[in-house]
Amino acid sequence: MLKDSCLYRSKARTSPHFHPANQSPYFYASQLSGYQKRPVKQEDYVKVYLDVCCLCRPFDDQAINRIHLEAEATKEILMRCTQDWTLVTSDAVSFEISRITDRARMKKAQNLMDLAKEHVTITKTVSRRYHEYVEMGIDPADALHLACAESAGAPLLTTDDAVIRKQC
Repeated sequence: MLKDSCLYRSKARTSPHFHPANQSPYFYASQLSGYQKRPVKQEDYVKVYLDVCCLCRPFDDQAINRIHLEAEATKEILMRCTQDWTLVTSDAVSFEISRITDRARMKKAQNLMDLAKEHVTITKTVSRRYHEYVEMGIDPADALHLACAESAGAPLLTTDDAVIRKQC
């Protein structure tokens, strides 16, 4: 179950067809989220849960190619969330954003969070799943995001290397 809801970026980076220097942001976004240029049917309904690292990636220094590509992919995903995808957020995302010390960055992240059409609250089920993930050795903050994403039936998208190294 854990592998189904986690780490789409790691799949893009390990794909034999993926090389960031040779790919457009559309290709990179497709590796993250299954984006395809075709009309969306009901059976193609897409939900995505972006952690705070991912939400803030567009505001990071774009001089590094990898960060630039991740930012472009995040922007494409967010654009789709204004159209036919559903951005899922949670109490965990709200709390983490409220702790950003740079006020301008915090406001930008809150504005992106406003695109969300679904919000996951921390229930007993989410809490129970969170504790299971922590027992597996996943960082508590990441475990909470993962439990929330799983509760919503959405993949967790992240740009956080620490999460990706865990290889959920």
